[in-house]
Amino acid sequence: MWILLIPLSLFAQQKRTVSGTVSAKDGTPLIGVTVMVKNQKTGTSTDGSGHFTISASPGSTLVFTFIGFGKVEQVVDNRTEYNVRMSEQAGTLNDVVVVGYATQQRKDLTGSVGSVNMKDFEKAPVKSFDEALAGRVAGVAVASNDGQPGSISNIVIRGAGSITQDNSPLYVIDGFPTESSNANAISPADIESIDVLKDASATAIYGARGSNGVILITTKKGKTGAPQVTYNGYYGWQQVPNKIPLMDAYEFVRYVGDVNPGIFDSVYLAGGAKLDDYRNKESIDMQNFVYQVGQNQNHDIAVRGGNDKTRYSLSGNFNNQKGIIINGGFKRYQGRFSLDQTVSSKLKVGLNANYAYNETYGIPVSATNFYASATTLYSVWGFRPTTSIYGRDSAVNLVDEFYDPGNELANNQDYRVNPLQNIQNQYTMNKVNNLFANAYAEYAITKDLTLRIAGGINTVNTEINIFNNSKTQSGSKWNSNGVNGSIEFRPTSLWRSENALTYRKTWNKLHHLTVLGVFEAQGYKNSQRRFSANQIPNEDLGMDAIDLAAPANTSLLSLSSRWTMGSGALRVNYDFDSKYLFAASIRADGSSKFAAGNKWGYFPAVSAAWRFSSEAFMKDVKFISDAKIRLGYGASGNRPGERLCLSPSTTAYQ
Repeated sequence: MWILLIPLSLFAQQKRTVSGTVSAKDGTPLIGVTVMVKNQKTGTSTDGSGHFTISASPGSTLVFTFIGFGKVEQVVDNRTEYNVRMSEQAGTLNDVVVVGYATQQRKDLTGSVGSVNMKDFEKAPVKSFDEALAGRVAGVAVASNDGQPGSISNIVIRGAGSITQDNSPLYVIDGFPTESSNANAISPADIESIDVLKDASATAIYGARGSNGVILITTKKGKTGAPQVTYNGYYGWQQVPNKIPLMDAYEFVRYVGDVNPGIFDSVYLAGGAKLDDYRNKESIDMQNFVYQVGQNQNHDIAVRGGNDKTRYSLSGNFNNQKGIIINGGFKRYQGRFSLDQTVSSKLKVGLNANYAYNETYGIPVSATNFYASATTLYSVWGFRPTTSIYGRDSAVNLVDEFYDPGNELANNQDYRVNPLQNIQNQYTMNKVNNLFANAYAEYAITKDLTLRIAGGINTVNTEINIFNNSKTQSGSKWNSNGVNGSIEFRPTSLWRSENALTYRKTWNKLHHLTVLGVFEAQGYKNSQRRFSANQIPNEDLGMDAIDLAAPANTSLLSLSSRWTMGSGALRVNYDFDSKYLFAASIRADGSSKFAAGNKWGYFPAVSAAWRFSSEAFMKDVKFISDAKIRLGYGASGNRPGERLCLSPSTTAYQ
């Protein structure tokens, strides 16, 4: 009997190859779905056609998981092919949300945390995440500084919280806190999730830098399964939807007659010309020469994969944008690599590195030029549309002439230059090299206690080149500086060290306790080196002629600043059956920026929530699927520039 049973048992457990296709409810194949054999380490993922192949025993269960979709389980029977449909579940309560040094399920949150719907986010054809963030999270306002390609948007969370200091949020990229968004260094295609901490009970864990809110960005990592190669690219056009209505030749000359009758009679009506003659005279609209159809192309390629021990991700991006104003644009080359390795059952290590080089070029359209209050676009809109028919400047070609001698509206004090000539001849080039690297080691001391050690660096080297030749407003003969230029270098470096202990314990499947202790240190250094020159001879050499200026017409600038910061934090989270939730934290920040005698700031927070929708008396209320009452208190600070005194005015209480 035993001799017969043993081979029968072995035969029943023999694995065989099964395959199939995974798709959404509408039949669209899903790429990168993780397919695992339940309670085993065997796994794979779907290819570009949504197809998978895996070895499994009859009676085992296949588990299908994919971000934004509900988990599906399929029992393996005698079939060899399985076609699985997955239902979309964006924003479910079981989604994992980053809350600072840890993650939580959305249903267990006690603070105000917003998350971006990444499926919608990925549809936005933009160069950086700050542009795509607009309108996607309640309470987060995104405003562009100007239309310059490569410019970074201003982000404000729940309104401006300070009158005298910066209102920008703190950015935490893969656990690395930084006061710069590094938006131009990260391709939106590399972002896995974006979470926003809004109220003080949630931001207090970041202490002296949390009062303006915290934006937590997590980039994509490798996934278990066969290597997946993905490519995403687009090419688009941009143009001004509506030009500013400007005066034509007739309207302009009639206006001159109203404000300066002397010029009207002696110039525009000279030689027997009449006002009605200007109805048929060609009008110059400088918008037609300065505006162009902008072009934007973007290419992302990535290879991701791994097994139960090793997961890897390698990606690259190229973005090239030509602005809607001539001679302006933005270009980026970026690459990212991440590796997560399970060394043993207790030890995990990982590395995440990102390098980006970008160029921003073209005259800053929002910057004030040499003549007071005359911006680039103002000179475009204010350019006169015609010369006189027979008067003193009838032979002037407005498009080709650099200096406009009309002066009919400013009493010979408005030395206007041709904005087309100005934009074509002004040279501005910003070059930025950005390196971000972060590594960690995570060791399970016991099954409940985990130690995580992490460290990283972020170096940004910026080079700014500016040259104004004699055909620019800032370098013309009307400017006392004459032909001028400058070159500036701004190297910055930021380092970080983090040590965190996490204790997690569950009793009777109802009581859940998490205790987090963190010690963190950061240091920052910034330098500025600038050489500028005026009255430069031989302007045809451009930037190479700066050193030819006389010593009396040159200037040097060299300065640097630095700060260091040490922090300790403790946070406790407890919940009973995900129904009664409690969280408390305390953080201490010591900074070299703080005033002498007051080098430390302390930031406590406490919050609680009651999910009353889980109570028995709510079972018959069908129109409410989930409802929760939250109450929280917290203190967080706004650590501004290099001179700071920690005081009640720099601490926000909510």
